Amino acid sequence: MRAPIAALLSLACVVPAQAMADTHSPEEIAAHRREILQTLWEPGEGDFAANVRRTCFLGGQPKHVMEDRGKGVYFTPDAADLCVTALTRLGRDRQLPEQYRKLVEAIGGDVTIVATLPRSMSDAAIGGQGTVAVGNGKAANIRPSMAFDAGFTVAFQEGSAVPAGSIDEARLKAVTEACLGDQQGASACASIGYLQGSRAYKQQASSR
Repeated sequence: MRAPIAALLSLACVVPAQAMADTHSPEEIAAHRREILQTLWEPGEGDFAANVRRTCFLGGQPKHVMEDRGKGVYFTPDAADLCVTALTRLGRDRQLPEQYRKLVEAIGGDVTIVATLPRSMSDAAIGGQGTVAVGNGKAANIRPSMAFDAGFTVAFQEGSAVPAGSIDEARLKAVTEACLGDQQGASACASIGYLQGSRAYKQQASSR
């Protein structure tokens, strides 16, 4: 059993930033980041995955990563890797709708629309709309990070096929990071989320 992810992330907190940079090679840092991502799959880390996903949903994960690394916690994985891994874990566990339930409840909307909300939000974002109806006369603003999550959720839950064509992995990751930090248009983020969700579903399906 690996150490809890919170403990792994805290290992670097007691080490000065310069000392961390001096004593750990890029290869070691990359290996620790992979280990942290793998820990998200542990049976006892479902709640932590949900918390990571919530931060991603609200556009805060890139900032958290930047702050951690500014304190010398270089082991913190990139936001794109954290968010996609957390979403994939929750997709496997059939927990993707839960964030939408929380959103609707917080706004005072109608929880009976939760199952269709990711599709409604994704479609609204692609259509250039800044809000989506959540019932009871309420509406939710659509952040780019939410549009990304909605696109991912739709693709994963529907088992969508990966769109044809070659993929520039570096570009995909860069745009994913921008979406998660609300630095990209919501329409593009819904589409990028859909692509990431279809890829994640394919990977999960092939590993069963």
